[in-house]
Amino acid sequence: MDIPKVQVEAREDVLFLKSEFRKSVHQCLDSNRHLQRCREQSADKETDAQQHYTQLTGDIDTLISQWVDNIFQLAGPNIQVNGLEYNQAMRPNVVMDDYDESLHQETQQLQAEVEALTILVAEQRKTIPDMLETAVARQLEHRLQHLNDDLTGTNGTRNPPPVTNSQSPGSGKTASPVPERTRAEFDQALGSLLELQKVNTEHCYDAYVQRQQESFN
Repeated sequence: MDIPKVQVEAREDVLFLKSEFRKSVHQCLDSNRHLQRCREQSADKETDAQQHYTQLTGDIDTLISQWVDNIFQLAGPNIQVNGLEYNQAMRPNVVMDDYDESLHQETQQLQAEVEALTILVAEQRKTIPDMLETAVARQLEHRLQHLNDDLTGTNGTRNPPPVTNSQSPGSGKTASPVPERTRAEFDQALGSLLELQKVNTEHCYDAYVQRQQESFN
């Protein structure tokens, strides 16, 4: 489980925290006995010593600023500023709107719905083909039984096949329509299978697109 990131409303809040942190570090250094003694000794000596102390404190200030910046940079991956990642939000030319908590919650909800739909589609890809295969097999079996009933009379005897245009009288050969009809029934069942698969895919995609459009409206 991921640990939630620290949420900061504005870039100015981060700058304020950094400034307060620097002040705290300077207060700790000012209370350091060694630095106090060095400052007192430089005040009693010549100008060169004072300049050396001033340069030393300037270098210390620079190192402190760099140290504070490095600390916040290391902590940056765990901080979000107005919903943006730390490195992106702290760029000087980035203009940010006020943080909208309701919009953030809606985005999180949409992301959860997308993940749920992805899982649903993955599960349907495993189960629906078998279900469709069973349904088509049953439909073909029903159609074949219906054809058999058409060819078989109520007394259990087989009805003579109907005369078609391709029959030649007196030839003794009858062109039975059963293979063509069976072929047509199979093509119809296969078309129904493909159409059902297409409708299921389009339904999942349309639902996803509709949610995305609603989120931007």
